[in-house]
Amino acid sequence: MVSVLLVDDDPQILDSTKLFLEAYDFHVTLARNGIEAMDMIQKQDFDLAIVDLFMPYSGGIETISKICRRMPIIAVSGQMKDRLSEEEISRSLNVDHFFAKPFDPRKLVHAINELVH
Repeated sequence: MVSVLLVDDDPQILDSTKLFLEAYDFHVTLARNGIEAMDMIQKQDFDLAIVDLFMPYSGGIETISKICRRMPIIAVSGQMKDRLSEEEISRSLNVDHFFAKPFDPRKLVHAINELVH
């Protein structure tokens, strides 16, 4: 079973994304900020992380820089969708994929499968 760390400060995004991913047989662990995410990473291994870019208490960019060599990363944000293309943002952040919120959950599943298989 693929283990996913989902890091976002929005409880609605956490809950809805977790439910959707679990329907595809992913094991999902939730963290509400970068500090919680780093604590989780110290306790268990994950196949992939989905990280919101803008959060309080150790934001997504800082969290990504700490975990980028440990696992594939998909970054998400509702604040950058009109500035650059998703590919340009992925390259600039050194992440595997970037999705603007609201994202298509089927595309997220496809990206996860692409990265872990």
